Amino acid sequence: MNAELQKILKGDMAERFLTVIEVGELLSVSARTVWRLRDSGQLPQPVHVSRHLLRWRLSDIVAYMRSGTAGRATTSAVTTHEGH
Repeated sequence: MNAELQKILKGDMAERFLTVIEVGELLSVSARTVWRLRDSGQLPQPVHVSRHLLRWRLSDIVAYMRSGTAGRATTSAVTTHEGH
């Protein structure tokens, strides 16, 4: 686990918003898989920062990761996609 992720999980960073790329990096998945997880309802919903700009709250992603569902959901999203 890298130092930045350790800081995030310990709560040492102030609340911020994450891009799809950043969420993917935290979950070790592609940006496309982040969108699949969002579309399937497995990932917390992003917020509209502006009319066409979506971001995820860091606190929502950390809570999702701590819930233990992150690994199962990412595996499910990839498996579901490959099955189509």
